[in-house]
Amino acid sequence: MMALASDGVAEMYPQRPISLVVGYAPGGGADILSRHLAEHMTNELGRKVIVENRIGATGSVAALSVMRSAPDGYTVYMAGSSVLLHQLMYGKGKLNLAADLTPVGMAAGVPIVLVVGKHVPGATLLEAIEIAKKKSTPLRCASNGVGSSGDFLCHAVQKTAGVEMIHVPYKGDAQALADVVGGRADFYVSSLVGTLAFIKADRVRAMAVIAETRCVQLPDVPSIDELGFKNATAPGWYGLMVPNETPSYVISRLNQSLNAVLAMTDVRTRLMELGYVVPSLKESPERFGKRISADTEKWSEILRMRGMKEVH
Repeated sequence: MMALASDGVAEMYPQRPISLVVGYAPGGGADILSRHLAEHMTNELGRKVIVENRIGATGSVAALSVMRSAPDGYTVYMAGSSVLLHQLMYGKGKLNLAADLTPVGMAAGVPIVLVVGKHVPGATLLEAIEIAKKKSTPLRCASNGVGSSGDFLCHAVQKTAGVEMIHVPYKGDAQALADVVGGRADFYVSSLVGTLAFIKADRVRAMAVIAETRCVQLPDVPSIDELGFKNATAPGWYGLMVPNETPSYVISRLNQSLNAVLAMTDVRTRLMELGYVVPSLKESPERFGKRISADTEKWSEILRMRGMKEVH
């Protein structure tokens, strides 16, 4: 596709393969979404979009690598809300998502859920907590890593309910869910995408959606807000970002491709089946940027209120 750069020189983009960098292990929510988008964006752009997994620090290692890459549109980052939480809780100036990368567009919302192993007594989250408090038994709360939604929720539940929680970080859904199923961990907080198959197979029980409202895929599971854990909701979303100083025509082309793919009926249906929430409107870089800024402000305040700002 031809586009005109700001200096009046005609540019062709893309001319070679594009790397879509994911900060999580293969098979997780960010990875699955990225591979679906990469397949269809490859066809739409006419150039291969290749998913690269760079794991570490709840997605921050990947974010930093993209931030330092050439601003030419050939290195794109699949940003996740967990990176924002990690930045606010533990970043200490290493990464500022809103300042260090430029938005392309929101890719999908993703409900965050809390599941428990079948070995955990109690029909509800509140019952499980009360039983643990009476037994003076610490609850082992697994998550996708330090600074993740699960890490945040462990702190939030511990402060609100007065129950001892031991945070156990993992590098991905597979090992964490295996330990929850096997009774080596009690709770696990992760994306619905990573846990939905286990919930449907009745291998774990969904106890709460970490949001203010219930999600479509789990209509009978209460929100964490309903259970009385105010200010314990965690944002769940993924979106594309590029290095600062990436030309506007490149950002526009990537945004156009993203929206074209998300408008495909088969893509929307499949992503909903997997547990994502597909944007109902065309996403713009500006709209996604405002979402990041709003969540940064909201969660900075919540973390300050709970005394969880840079807790380590």
